[in-house]
Amino acid sequence: MFATLVICLVALILVNRSYSSSLRTAIMRPNIALGFVLAIVAILLGVTLTLPLVRDLFHFGALQAPDFLEIGAAGLLLWVLLEAVKKLMGRRLQP
Repeated sequence: MFATLVICLVALILVNRSYSSSLRTAIMRPNIALGFVLAIVAILLGVTLTLPLVRDLFHFGALQAPDFLEIGAAGLLLWVLLEAVKKLMGRRLQP
């Protein structure tokens, strides 16, 4: 559950990068702060989910390979759905 929440938050960050450019352009645009944040999130999430000492500290259960696939699929699905909503809603969603 926690990992899915974190991955979905990352998907929200990526969706909100740009309202005018394409998805590919928004992702490929250099952004040092975004890269730093994504790297820190990945490292901390990896440590939290894989090291037994840290995992036990937060009372998380051990994850199996299918769990990681489900987490990634949930984040990817949210990202795709929000991009579709952004395309459908057009200018009404722009800040």
